[in-house]
Amino acid sequence: MTAAPERGLPLTAAQAGVWNLHSLDPSGTALNLAEYLEIHGEVRPGLLARALRRTADDAEALRTRIVDTPDGPRQFTVPLSAGDFPLRTADLRGEADPDAAALAWMERDLDRPFDLAAGPPFRHALLRVGEARWLWYQCVHHLVMDGFGYSLLARRTAEVYSALAAGRGPGPNPFGRLADLVADDLAYRSSEQYGIDRAHWIQALADRPAAPTAAGRYARPSRTSLRRGARVPDDVTARLRALAGELRATWAEVLIAAQALYVSRVTEDSDVVLGLPLMCRLGSVALRVPGMVRNILPLRLEVTPALTFATLTRQTVLGLRAARRHQRYPFHHLRRDLGLGDEGPPPVGPLFNVMPFDYGLSFAGAPAVPHNLSAGPTKDLTVHVYDRADGRGLRIDHDAHPALRTGDELGAHQEEFLALLTRIAHCDPHAPLSRLGTPDGDGSAHQNRDGNGDVNGDGNGDVNRGGNPGDIAAVTRIGPVDAGARRTPDAPALVHADLTLTYAELAERSHRLARRLAARGVGTGDLVALALPRSVPLILGVLAVLKAGGACLPLDPEYPAQRLARLLDDAGPVCVLTDSATAARLPDTAHPRLLLDATGLPDPPSADPPHAFAQRHRARVIHARAASAASGGPTGTVVPYPAVARPSR
Repeated sequence: MTAAPERGLPLTAAQAGVWNLHSLDPSGTALNLAEYLEIHGEVRPGLLARALRRTADDAEALRTRIVDTPDGPRQFTVPLSAGDFPLRTADLRGEADPDAAALAWMERDLDRPFDLAAGPPFRHALLRVGEARWLWYQCVHHLVMDGFGYSLLARRTAEVYSALAAGRGPGPNPFGRLADLVADDLAYRSSEQYGIDRAHWIQALADRPAAPTAAGRYARPSRTSLRRGARVPDDVTARLRALAGELRATWAEVLIAAQALYVSRVTEDSDVVLGLPLMCRLGSVALRVPGMVRNILPLRLEVTPALTFATLTRQTVLGLRAARRHQRYPFHHLRRDLGLGDEGPPPVGPLFNVMPFDYGLSFAGAPAVPHNLSAGPTKDLTVHVYDRADGRGLRIDHDAHPALRTGDELGAHQEEFLALLTRIAHCDPHAPLSRLGTPDGDGSAHQNRDGNGDVNGDGNGDVNRGGNPGDIAAVTRIGPVDAGARRTPDAPALVHADLTLTYAELAERSHRLARRLAARGVGTGDLVALALPRSVPLILGVLAVLKAGGACLPLDPEYPAQRLARLLDDAGPVCVLTDSATAARLPDTAHPRLLLDATGLPDPPSADPPHAFAQRHRARVIHARAASAASGGPTGTVVPYPAVARPSR
């Protein structure tokens, strides 16, 4: 039963989760949400102020005060006062760059905390940036509103404004009561379904993989975040929508499947758990109540090289269907059940937030285009996908915590994900994922990033997450390759032209070559020069050198012979790994050569199983590269493996 109004209302479960985050935020601004509508045409500021006051009178959440009482936080709905929701205005047309000035103005306002007890938890402004261009800015605290609630408020304000401009009444209040929202939430938490949902998620995530985070680090929520945004090209968007129809899925489900594939490739793990923010309103009173209802839904998928994109999409569709049956179980309750608390590691990987909210707004005939400024705090990495139904196609924003990620890293994430979407849009959805290209895209040899990793053609691979930081196998491609040989030995691992090697073949051949290198004296930190074209032998060579505990010195066979000779003399590698064709173009030096295409070479004796060979070898250096000195002569750069081993993204 809902508490009496004079005692206020308890927070919903979704609000309680936000309250916990709010208590961890010393700035008081990490949970400020903000958007602005870019309005093209005539806007009457006084009329907009009247429209918003009417909307606030309809939507109780905007008139809420939240007070921390001895019985816990309570929310109180109060009548509008004369000073509530003043429309701040600014004419920025005289600025050198009105749009930049407006964005700076809004960013400064975003850094102002709300006094939730005194209220109101919402503020707005109208900024003029052109003769017929206005930016209507809105900022609200996440405790009282989520993204879907935001869209309800924007639509109602536009409807009221248009009605008033036409001399009509705004019509009846379309919103439900906050008390009904709270009562519905309390009824769920005391129901049998709550217990069923709890048991489901505890069992589903009991053996979950570690969530991929930036080097295993965590940080408190931050209001500011790094952001990289881009629009998906129209032709790619159209093809993705068509592909969704072919696969009997929605475009959102196709994008979720694409994100699962991307995360699997980056983390080198076939077991992927995404976090999907859901509005959790269908079939409940919440569909008509602006407020904070959003929950995070874990979605666990298995992504292996043998799958096709069609089967991965179908797995996504069925997984979502099953997960939605338990979507109301509060995410912060799940964290508690799993023993993670509010500041521990997340139980899910990157958040993938699809927002298909149909704005399509106009203010008395003046069309409005929405722009998001802050979608809430980012604990590590969040991807936002917007389909505003405004004729501008899909927009994708990548947000990252500034203490955990860099701008370059975030930009690389976005570029690679957009490139993957393009490849998916034009792929054969019934072909194995192992045939779906990687971001290299140049046809050179690569190891698939499906479930077990990749090696770039220059010998610089991504790193496997976890493992002993002193263990080369744990932070280079050795671990994923050998793990793939154990888990999926017959799956394609390396594809180049018409040649395909399975994980078992790649692990066995690289181990055999590593034994030959060790027999020639290659040990911990010893340099091995690799003079090979970008092809399968280069990949085998890199893996073999690392398995032997050595460090790679890549050589470009196209360099002048004199320069190659000086590089070899300066570096002094134990041997040069090459093939017959390339060896003929190398300078005549005293360094021993091991030809990969030579036949009749017996394997040195070794009792070591392939996956154990590299575990004995620890190296300070795994890579050296040539550079040009200021004097014009070649010089060398030694790269320790921590500099090459990128954090799991």
